[in-house]
Amino acid sequence: MKIFVTGATGKIGKKITRLLVENRYSVVALYRDKKRIFLKDKIEWVKGDLLDLPKKASEWLKECDLIVHMAGKLGMFDRDCLRVNVEGTKKLLLSIDGGKRIRFIYFSSIDAFGTTGKKQVNEKDTALPYCVYGKSKLLAEKAIVNYRKKHKSFSYVILRLGNVAGFGGEDLLSCLYSIKKKNFLLKKILIGLFGENELNIVCINDIKRVFLQVIKKKKYKNRVRFLTGKNVSLLMLVSGSSGSFLFKCFKIVLLCLMKVSRRGGFYYYLGAGGVLRPYRRYSNKIYEELKVKLKNECINNNSNL
Repeated sequence: MKIFVTGATGKIGKKITRLLVENRYSVVALYRDKKRIFLKDKIEWVKGDLLDLPKKASEWLKECDLIVHMAGKLGMFDRDCLRVNVEGTKKLLLSIDGGKRIRFIYFSSIDAFGTTGKKQVNEKDTALPYCVYGKSKLLAEKAIVNYRKKHKSFSYVILRLGNVAGFGGEDLLSCLYSIKKKNFLLKKILIGLFGENELNIVCINDIKRVFLQVIKKKKYKNRVRFLTGKNVSLLMLVSGSSGSFLFKCFKIVLLCLMKVSRRGGFYYYLGAGGVLRPYRRYSNKIYEELKVKLKNECINNNSNL
């Protein structure tokens, strides 16, 4: 099987692309920055930008059986997300030969759904994203679903990821654990503001196991699924007692900072991690459907949590 990959040089993308190579799939990967490519002898790298795909992109896709679309722009309130995530996805879809039988796996986000209450939500519930990033992901999902309506030989699986952890110092979980160990003041502020709020942490290894099964089970198609992990409170992660009313008043200040935050910033991590929503309760039926055990290694293997 030959697989076309976008977003291969990102944090999640690197893990998924390496997984494909390890499992002996033939990989063609899109890149923009030559300095970020890897496994040069095992991956066919092609230069291009989602928003400005060359004409030969159609030729690349003609040779492939599956597209794994992970490229995108982060930023909770960055309006450029709409251009990159939505228009980029549409342009990728337009590069596909409409008559070709091809599968499409899209890495979306729980932000495409939005907030949850105390009751667990499933994929049939109405999505109401609260930030620009979430709206961009939902619109990209709709573009994929609409493309399927016009091209029956095309099939898709959309995976709405929770907060991904397990990168070793480069994710939300590691960031919070570092605060727990080293920053007493910030720990107390976070507990006071958001201690009871839930985070949904999904470990990269759980994502990899599910992803492989999605590829192998060709009849598993035309579905939108949450791919989440364990719900844990911020209090559990950084420990301590509940905060004062004064700390709770600081919420508005932090939210203002989030509005001007950009990709990868600490305030973005806080926003992505659930500052605006106390509950993170999403369906996890994909594990049962694909007969994959949810292991949560990145949480369970950390004796300090």
